[in-house]
Amino acid sequence: MSTRRLDTPTGSAFWRGRHSAVFAADPALWHLVDKGINVSLSLGTISEGSAPLKRLSRLIDRQTACTVFKVSDMDHC
Repeated sequence: MSTRRLDTPTGSAFWRGRHSAVFAADPALWHLVDKGINVSLSLGTISEGSAPLKRLSRLIDRQTACTVFKVSDMDHC
């Protein structure tokens, strides 16, 4: 059985910025990654890096909300 894994160098601002742009551009991908992160956090399988992942989650959520506002002509960002 193969295991899918997303290795992210979360300590690097350069990569964090790139990941957020990719995830913001693909909400379906972000939904899958976010779901996996939440499951891993609840199972305790993420041993380190949970704080940057939570920050990334908040960032993506903010970017998604801003996009919704812009598309709805309610640009509050």
